[in-house]
Amino acid sequence: MEKEIIKKEENTPATLLDIAIEQGADLEKLEKFMELKLKWEANEAKKRYTIALSKFKQEAPVVTQDKTNKQFNSTYASKGNLIKTITPILSKFDLSANFNYKNLQSNWVEVSCKLTHSAGHFEEVSFSGPADISGSKNPIQQLKSTITYLEKLTFAGILGISSTEEQDDDGNSASEIIYITDQQLHELRDMLIAREASETKFCDYLKINDLAKLSADRFNEAVSSIKLKPAVK
Repeated sequence: MEKEIIKKEENTPATLLDIAIEQGADLEKLEKFMELKLKWEANEAKKRYTIALSKFKQEAPVVTQDKTNKQFNSTYASKGNLIKTITPILSKFDLSANFNYKNLQSNWVEVSCKLTHSAGHFEEVSFSGPADISGSKNPIQQLKSTITYLEKLTFAGILGISSTEEQDDDGNSASEIIYITDQQLHELRDMLIAREASETKFCDYLKINDLAKLSADRFNEAVSSIKLKPAVK
């Protein structure tokens, strides 16, 4: 039985390719073996990634809330604390995360978090949002606030861990909130008008005080909810 197991392990596409080379196989056959080898290695790398991520989730630590939002009198976990807490456990299982950025428009940015296993397989999650114009931030600070929020969002998303944000009374995140744009606000209001629906009642349904204060990540939810009511002809 042991000999059979060893034989099966040895007959990988890599070993078969080596044998084909030794036997002087033609180029066409070598290319097929090479393609098979690459597919096999990619599949093995994905398996190792999946196993590593599963083990990480079993040991994922609780992230402490180390910052205070004075406006909402609540606490939340900073990006630095989130990454500092999680990274050592990722490294333990040969996983690493890094961010990529795209400036889609002058005031709109996209952040991607790429999670990679040492075997080579990686997966990626992306979110985008407008510059955070709340408060008295300058243009650079507005983008930085949005980027920080999206980094935390994508980092938690790719790892499949729960959000570390505290929630205030209206259901919105208590820190670094990104609201819908003016264009999205007008779109929602036009849809409500076309259906003769009350904006006040719709806000009550969404559990917010002002439609302009709808967080960007709930825009699609709002659109889908309005579409359930047919437009008045």
